[in-house]
Amino acid sequence: ALDAVEVLEPAAGAWSALPCLPAPRYGCAAAALDGKLFVAGGYGQASDVLATLESLDLASNTWTSHCGMPTPRAWCAMAVTGGAVYVCGGERPSEGDLCGCLDEVVGAVERYDPVGERWSVEAPLLMPRTRCAVVVAASDRAETGV
Repeated sequence: ALDAVEVLEPAAGAWSALPCLPAPRYGCAAAALDGKLFVAGGYGQASDVLATLESLDLASNTWTSHCGMPTPRAWCAMAVTGGAVYVCGGERPSEGDLCGCLDEVVGAVERYDPVGERWSVEAPLLMPRTRCAVVVAASDRAETGV
């Protein structure tokens, strides 16, 4: 698990460091909206699945914690459209998994409204997916795939 955050500066052709995440993690998702970098979910240092949502204000270089996702998950996808952040799919430990080795693939899609600071549950993916990507087409339609 890492807490490092880096940004590519295309004009300079170089990477630079940003302030570290509040806590190390891996398998998280990230997207930018209105001058902020949002980071959701992932696995923590103890390999616990996270429901966290945090944002880095790129102007002030400060992190803010937001209300957690309704569905804790890692290896999910994140996209931004219509002023909201969408988190799609991912994986989490299966209920009753005593060995910590069986993961449930998640079909949940959740929308975070940064103005109202609340989550809403959207229509689930047709097929649960993990380690996938989501993009927003020109028509503001989100597309997922493997």
